[in-house]
Amino acid sequence: MVETNKGLRNRELLLSVIVPVHNVERYLSDCVESLVAQSMAEQMEVILVENGSTDSSEALCRRLAATYPMVRVVVSDMVGLSAARNFGVSHARGKLVGFVDSDDYVEPEMFSCLVDAKLSTGADIAYCNYMLEYDDGRCERPFPDTGNVVVRSVADVVGDIIAERSTSSSCVRIYNRDFFNSRQFPVGEYYEDHSTVYRWMSEMQRIVHVDSALYHYRMRSGSITSTTNSNTKKILDFFNADYGRMEFAGSYAGFSRRQRNDAMRHIVRNLMRHMRDYIVAGATDGENDKLLAYMRMQCRQALALPMPVVGFGAWRRLRHMAYFWHSYYSHYARR
Repeated sequence: MVETNKGLRNRELLLSVIVPVHNVERYLSDCVESLVAQSMAEQMEVILVENGSTDSSEALCRRLAATYPMVRVVVSDMVGLSAARNFGVSHARGKLVGFVDSDDYVEPEMFSCLVDAKLSTGADIAYCNYMLEYDDGRCERPFPDTGNVVVRSVADVVGDIIAERSTSSSCVRIYNRDFFNSRQFPVGEYYEDHSTVYRWMSEMQRIVHVDSALYHYRMRSGSITSTTNSNTKKILDFFNADYGRMEFAGSYAGFSRRQRNDAMRHIVRNLMRHMRDYIVAGATDGENDKLLAYMRMQCRQALALPMPVVGFGAWRRLRHMAYFWHSYYSHYARR
């Protein structure tokens, strides 16, 4: 079902912002109000994709759409962030597309800064920084935030994402809408940005970075990232996303040797951490034993990398895992 505000029908839209909504009534108004306050609001639409909320989020979506002419509501039968994003894109009418999570909010100039940077440099995509906001009121800025607007090489952007010196979040980027004519977010997986955005960036010709924290990312309890260590499905999806990064880094022609080694070192450490987390999570049934064996087999492939590439500490843990499995498993299972 789609609800379209009459005020949107005759407007020429430059940007569609997709906001998946699932049980976020506490935060949704702040999110939407930050979008309708955008300095380029007259050229935007906001698409709220309600997907399976059991609280009052859907009713709140309708109230917000009734209040703000630029807000539309679409209702998806499929639950999940990726499915909601894909559904929202299918209803988008702007030439450009952006994404915002419904428990976050953005600075008033975020999208005008990104659009101006993209159009003025002829870039395929523009992205900015974010700041982290915790439940206890703490704020962190992970990036320099110089305010500079810089066209960056594709390989440098991809390398920074894989080495986690830059974010893989789709929520700090704007894309050409037609980019999604042949691409979708992976449905049914956690960490969909972690598994896709670096690949999508590698397909670009020109990327521009706005070095400013314009996106406010709430680190709330109960979010995907805050509950990963106790959920074996999330751990496995995180592992698979990083394993895909290792395969990519090994074959990506855009990387220099230094960039490839840097990426591999970071990825291998992540893979070992995910496997440790899986053991600590305490999964013991037969199916999970098979999945743990699969993770071990994938990690063993990293032993083919030279020790200086992965680092002595990771290399030693890999050998321990590969050749002294009972000892390795028992060490973490006791935690």
